[in-house]
Amino acid sequence: MRLFIAEKPSVAEAVAKGLGGGRKADGKYTCGDDVVTWCYGHMIELALPDDYLPDDVPLNGNGNKIWRFDDLPIIPDNWKVQPKQTTKKQLKIIQQLLKSCDVVVNCGDIDRAGQNIVDEILDYYNFRGKQLRYWCAAMDSASVKKALNDLKPNGDFRSHGDAEFARCCADWLIGMNLSRAFTLANYANGGASLLTVGRVQSPTLRVVVERDRAIENFKPKPYFKISALVRVDDDTPPYKAVWVPSGAQAGLDEESRLIDADVAASLACDGVTGVIVERNVQPKAQRPPVCYSLSDLQFSASKLFGYDAEKTLNICQALYERHKVITYPRVDTGYLPESIFAEAPQMMNSIIMVASSAYCGFIEKADLSIKSKTWDDSKVSAHHGIVPTPSADTDIGNLSEEEQNLYDLIVRRFIAQFYPPLRYEQTTILHKFNGEKFKASGRIILDPGWKEVVAFEANAVQEKSKDEGVILPMVTDGQTVIADIKQDRAKTTPPKRFTDGDLIKAMQKMHLHIDDPEMRKLLKESEGLGTEATRASIISELKRRNFLKVEKKNLISTAVAREIIDILPPDVTSPLLSARAEERLSQIEKGTLDKYQFIKEQAAFVSSHVEAVKTKKVTVSLSSDVAKKKEKSAAWMCPNCKTRELMRRPSKKKKNSYFWMCKGVFDEKDQCKSFFNDVKGKPEIKKG
Repeated sequence: MRLFIAEKPSVAEAVAKGLGGGRKADGKYTCGDDVVTWCYGHMIELALPDDYLPDDVPLNGNGNKIWRFDDLPIIPDNWKVQPKQTTKKQLKIIQQLLKSCDVVVNCGDIDRAGQNIVDEILDYYNFRGKQLRYWCAAMDSASVKKALNDLKPNGDFRSHGDAEFARCCADWLIGMNLSRAFTLANYANGGASLLTVGRVQSPTLRVVVERDRAIENFKPKPYFKISALVRVDDDTPPYKAVWVPSGAQAGLDEESRLIDADVAASLACDGVTGVIVERNVQPKAQRPPVCYSLSDLQFSASKLFGYDAEKTLNICQALYERHKVITYPRVDTGYLPESIFAEAPQMMNSIIMVASSAYCGFIEKADLSIKSKTWDDSKVSAHHGIVPTPSADTDIGNLSEEEQNLYDLIVRRFIAQFYPPLRYEQTTILHKFNGEKFKASGRIILDPGWKEVVAFEANAVQEKSKDEGVILPMVTDGQTVIADIKQDRAKTTPPKRFTDGDLIKAMQKMHLHIDDPEMRKLLKESEGLGTEATRASIISELKRRNFLKVEKKNLISTAVAREIIDILPPDVTSPLLSARAEERLSQIEKGTLDKYQFIKEQAAFVSSHVEAVKTKKVTVSLSSDVAKKKEKSAAWMCPNCKTRELMRRPSKKKKNSYFWMCKGVFDEKDQCKSFFNDVKGKPEIKKG
């Protein structure tokens, strides 16, 4: 018997149909001699710190062991894993099926997490039979059947799962240890905030905090813009040329802006006679942008529709899993393998089947012999750009408006690959007035090419060239012209706040936000902060923890977030921490680094910081809204020790529930183990 284990029910259904269909019952599909079952994402998880701590550690009101400096750092010698409580029933079904099968086919998604979700189950139950890998980037019937006929050895992909396991361990070490260390230090100094630390979360938060502070501390600097309104003759419309300062020009700042008022005044002059130095015309071509990666799509969706990163990801997952009209979306590239080029006619037919009237005109004009730069095997590894599936099983009427919006972007990008380049004529005219150079630029579109297909997106997302549509006159070198040279006062503007889409782009291209050359190089070579699969959830988590708030699409760091970034060591909040980790994880994925070597390195990093925190006072100066909560809590003194305040804490066992505890729990010399129920925001203190 072959047992196919899918990452989620929707994939299991697609695989079962690909095997000819079957009967669904008791957590599985029976398809002749084959059985298809499914996971609900990760069903095996790393054990919590309590499982590594001594039995004599006191318990808090939730029944968990209290946090103590003496127990830090928590560095497991042997990593313990355990079944998730919420998925035990389905896991039991998989366990029983493993006992009776000869071959297991890993049908996880084609990424690190997808590989590990199934591998960790096989390892947990010590499965020693034959293991194969189903590797498919789409869920339409044709793609599924093709992948089922080309099963590969699962061992060829095991290193992908190893990288995911190593990432989980590294995040556990940093999150569990440093969050506890900084929180305990804060409590010991009278603070009341939980200081969470994350390998990707903290550097991401730092980027937003630094941007916000740069905006708030920004002081506009005045400067002058010098331009000439050039007149050729009475029959030719005048045109604008801008001043080009020489390399030795006085009065410029570090960005070559003119800041000297006297110099500006000396340049201004009406009716000055000058000469044409050179008129240059160059025909140019611009090829279409590659197909979408997830980050690119999140950026466009944010700009065009105001969707946040997580919403865009969820819509993509629905288009991929439920409707089966696009390929796997959690990808970090927009390039396509050359093998898919031959499937272009099928993919175009698929688009017509989903939405015939919307794209027929564009498809009829497409030239399927055009092979754009998007088709490049050297830029594709396990994943390729998001494109429509070769066969479609739905109609556009079944898609919600939001789903149609993203499907439209993906389809148009794909069709654009089969259109000629955008062709335009770039004209520049160089002048001299009173010995100073002035340059005019114009751009005339000759053939819109691919831009005809993606005009809506291109006009809204891409910045329009300042010289686009500017028609410059026919002049000859040496020709005399007259100009009025003006000086205009201007001021520098602050950087823009991040939106969801901007922050996703910043995380992906973090090297553009770093000044240090070595760090910049390393970040450029890595995937930036996080991965395509995790960036949206990281931003959502920062919002949930009230570290980021949203105001008119803008992400703004809260007061607590800024205080936390100020407290944490620079190397903990540095993007380089994540970049170096991702570099090592990539080596694990390629099979050139042992996963436990990486985990050992992370443990050493964590241990050094924990020891530093133990001897360092850490206090958060709470923002006004949190301070009010603290003030309210401080009104309740512990009735048992009568010397310390009670703290209101969220329950880990029950959502939206709270309990109260004495701050003396953290005092190891004079400990008070007092816990109280929460009743309408107040501690339940029984008299007597």
